[in-house]
Amino acid sequence: MEKLAADRKLMTCLAAIFVATAMLGVASNTILTRVNKTLESAVHSTARKLWLAADINIAAGDMLAAQREILLYANTREAAEDIRIFGSRSAQVDRDAAQFKTLSVSTEELKLIGGVKDGNASYRQVVEQMEQLRVYDLANRRDVAEAYKDVDRASNQLEILESRSLEDTLTDTRRTVRDGRVVMGLGGALGLCVVLFALRAVRTIGLALRAAAQRARDSEAFLESMLNDVPCVIGIFDLEGNVKRWNKNFLGYSWPEMRETGVLAVAEPDSLEPAKLALAQTMETGYSELELYLRARDGRRIPVYASHRRFVFEGKTCILGVAIEISKQKTAEQFGRLQRVALEAASEAIVITDATGDIQWANPAFTTLTGYELAEVLGINPRILKSGMMDQEFYRVLWRTILRGEKWSGEVWNLNKDGDLYSEEMHIAPVRAADGSISNFVAVKHDITERKQLEAQAERAKQGLVSLNKELREANENILKISQTDPLTGLANRRTMDERVRTEMARAERLGSGFSVILGDLDKFKSINDEFGHLIGDHVLVAAAAVLAGQARPYDLPARFGGEEFMVILPENTLVDAMSYAQRVRCAIGELKVPGMARQITMSLGISTWEHGDTAAGLIGRADAALYQAKSRGRNRVVAQAGDGLAALESEVPAAHTQDSLAHFI
Repeated sequence: MEKLAADRKLMTCLAAIFVATAMLGVASNTILTRVNKTLESAVHSTARKLWLAADINIAAGDMLAAQREILLYANTREAAEDIRIFGSRSAQVDRDAAQFKTLSVSTEELKLIGGVKDGNASYRQVVEQMEQLRVYDLANRRDVAEAYKDVDRASNQLEILESRSLEDTLTDTRRTVRDGRVVMGLGGALGLCVVLFALRAVRTIGLALRAAAQRARDSEAFLESMLNDVPCVIGIFDLEGNVKRWNKNFLGYSWPEMRETGVLAVAEPDSLEPAKLALAQTMETGYSELELYLRARDGRRIPVYASHRRFVFEGKTCILGVAIEISKQKTAEQFGRLQRVALEAASEAIVITDATGDIQWANPAFTTLTGYELAEVLGINPRILKSGMMDQEFYRVLWRTILRGEKWSGEVWNLNKDGDLYSEEMHIAPVRAADGSISNFVAVKHDITERKQLEAQAERAKQGLVSLNKELREANENILKISQTDPLTGLANRRTMDERVRTEMARAERLGSGFSVILGDLDKFKSINDEFGHLIGDHVLVAAAAVLAGQARPYDLPARFGGEEFMVILPENTLVDAMSYAQRVRCAIGELKVPGMARQITMSLGISTWEHGDTAAGLIGRADAALYQAKSRGRNRVVAQAGDGLAALESEVPAAHTQDSLAHFI
């Protein structure tokens, strides 16, 4: 450095050379750096767009698998999960398309990205409509297939475009590197700095290319991992059935095994021809689908739903096949067929309605019961069967019960198609959807018209028997009354009186409580009959009987003893009580006024009180003896015979006298 410092000219020359070389190097470095950044950005952008195109293609394949599951599982819980997967993958397609647009894109790329987004929106709209309407038929499958074709076609073209773009970018990169080497060779005299900067640029480009290649390998590995994790068969094969790609799946065959045997080797014999026709249709129209049976490596016969589409793979027209196992669906279909046969064969009418009550299905027994064919009532509310015999409260209770998710049972009168009234025993059970809401109602109806008619007949017969029994009871009561009462006076007759005397004597012996009997005889009744006639005499007897009944307690028994004689049994009655009753009767009879007779009516009465060991004859005999004494002493008086060997008691006192007054006569 000291030598250089000393030799200023040399230093100046070296400085000039260095400055010139540095300026040239800086200029070369600037140019190459810009070229490097441009190429690196182009390679990175192209590789990123290629990865996004592949991701869109994979997401579209997942959406196809999910919508097949939706079609197969219908309204089951698996369908709900598949709808979630479909929504997630559809959103992924939109995100990838949005990221793609943020990169540097050409007019053709923008057109393809627009096709992807439009196809995805159409595809998603078709599936959402299917889910909202809960209808999955062949027309829906065609709509979904057409929507999928739009997404698939745009994503395939985009992937092919980006693959070619990547190749073009790599070709441009190689051309740029080659031109750089030429420039560096021509500018070698400009100095070591230019060479170093050129080498640095080449190195940077090489690193970018290796990074792009590594990203491509990572994307390929990610795609391979995804294919092996998908729970379905995914294979790529040519027109002859030679397998180009194969994932790990439920059949259990490895890729080398499939390359050796070919894809048609796994089809069961009864499914081989349909599989060949499907492949031919795919080559002709670009798409096909069918159900067939495949043979697993362990010999199992597995039903699958397979779809195929035509596309270009590695520069050759190939077929992408996707197969989903549908063993559960087949089992469910078989069980559903068995259930339908059982429901249609049931003798009870079975009706299925939606949550609003409109009929969705009914079995033949419903037609037998109501006269309506299924086609006539589809979408119609069962209220067309109302007879008007059930009030509104009946239906309000019914609906409140089933809308709470509870079962309802009851009997209802309805009208059939011909307007005839019938009765049915109905049981309604709510059916809940996967989200817990009530989606349907199932009603089981049993015709009980004949039973109701028999019950009505039995009720009428029962009412007839009740009426007959009532008449018989009244007749028996009348017979009993006739047998127990005197037809003229309505008082108890002699037989009833005798039975009551025996009953009171037994009770007195058992309980030690006494009772009294009174014998009354109308004074000079024969002269009444002789003077006024027997009709007036009967009126006198009836009037006297009314006095005896009116003065008696509810449990006393006044009776006609015979002729103009009457007897009253006074349970739990002392001598004083009997005397009071007899005196009231005597006074009341003395006040009687009988139309057609202007003469006073009087009655003489004799009283006897029960004593321990008494007989009926002895008790009545004492009362009769007392009556005889009342007659012999001048009539219209009361005499009590206290017992054998005791003096008679006589009273003409008013009924209001007390026991002390009675003692005066004793």
